[in-house]
Parts: sequence; C-alpha cells; structure tokens
Amino acid sequence: MSVQIVTKNSATAGSEPAANALVQGELAVNVKDQKLFSKDADGNVFEFGPQMAANTLQQVTDAGNTTTNDIETGNVDLSQTGVNGCSLRAGGRLIIQRALGGQSDTIASYSGTDKTFRVTAAGTSTSLGGVRIGADDSAHQIDVYEVGTWTPVIIKDNGDVVTSITASSTKYVKIGNTVTCYVNLEIDSDVYTETTFRMSLPFASSPNGSMCLCPIGNLSGNPLIGFISGSNMRAGVPTDITGKKQYRGSFTYYDK
Repeated sequence: MSVQIVTKNSATAGSEPAANALVQGELAVNVKDQKLFSKDADGNVFEFGPQMAANTLQQVTDAGNTTTNDIETGNVDLSQTGVNGCSLRAGGRLIIQRALGGQSDTIASYSGTDKTFRVTAAGTSTSLGGVRIGADDSAHQIDVYEVGTWTPVIIKDNGDVVTSITASSTKYVKIGNTVTCYVNLEIDSDVYTETTFRMSLPFASSPNGSMCLCPIGNLSGNPLIGFISGSNMRAGVPTDITGKKQYRGSFTYYDK
C-alpha cells in the first residue's frame, strides 16, 4: 500500500507560516503563491525556491542579468492623478509620475514612433526637441549642440578658387543658432594679388556676424578682418602683409 505524504500547506494568497507552526527543517507550502517555506536553526521562517536565485537588488542588477518585464516602483498609472511612481518599460520608455496639486506630472521618452522627449505637466503634454533653460518657451530652447571641423573653400569675388590662401586647425562649436569658429589662415601675398577673398562657413542658412584674426608673431601688425556676405565670410587682405603670413583666431556669428 502506497503512503501519501502531504506537507503543511495553505491555499490563501499571501499566507506564510508562523515560526511556532514549524519545527526546524519542516516544510510548508503556499499552493496559491507557489512558495515553499521552512525554519532554520535560529527559529526563523525562510522562503526558498526560485526566489533565492535573486533575492536582493544587487543580485538582480548584477552584470548580465536582464529582464523583458517592466520595472516599476510606486504606483504609475497615467489614467489617474495624484499618484507617484517610476517605471522603466521594457520597450525603452521611462515614466516618472509625480502627484502635484491633484494632477500628475509625467516624463516619458521614446514612446512608440515618438523620438522626442515628452513632458506632461498638470495634464498638458509638451514634446521637446531640445533642452529649455530659464523658461518654458521656444526662445529658451537649445535644440542643437554640435562640435566638429570643416574645410573652408576660399574663393575670389568672381568665384575662382584660391590656392595661395590655406586654412588649418579649423574647428567649430554650434549651440542653438550660435556658431563659434576657430581657424588659422596663411596668406602668400607674393602670389595672391587680390585685396579681398571669401571663405565658406560651416553653417550658413542666414548668417550674421564678423571676424577679426590676429597676425602671428607681430602684435603691432594689422589684423585680418571680415564680415559675412551671403553664405561666406568676406575678408580683406591686410595692407602690411609681405610674403607668407599667418593669422589666427576665432569668431562667432548668429545663424538664423
């Protein structure tokens, strides 16, 4: 005749055995929650099973551990107001919900096909294509930050390319509509006989600005100055230049 062994058990969700209900090493199971319990030598009831593989936050976040589930703290519910919580959705969306004055403020990013940063405050949703500083309007928004190099094309006023004027160490920083350029120009006055030339700019939608470059090695020499005309910086050749001479500096202009 077979012998059937049944451990102590409960079918009530959330039910756990009390310490005085078990002896050391005795098993108890919650069949509703699918959890197994026992008691250690110190008289403490503990749970074991799959949960032991990752029962601390450090173990869950160890390198290599991944999940396809949403991770949520608090009570995130975009259909409700007056709740607080944070949710990292498996699809790549971050939601921070904060209760304030009966409304919920939400920060969400990359939702579906939306590739912009979206902020919802007091029930009003705003899609931001950049960062706003000082005030929540387009005048205070920085939607571009870029650092790079460019190769200036130097031409005469008639459009002919100039090879006796060379540019090096060219860099630019663009923040919003403001562009700052750094350049080193070398002019060979023995070959280049024109009094002006034009230099292309890294951005030139509708630029507005001017330039002043200092001569290298001669602080009392005439600077190289210019102003934006069309999409180029139009510059004049210093009258005191003889032979090859270098001019170095930076200039900032506004690209509308």
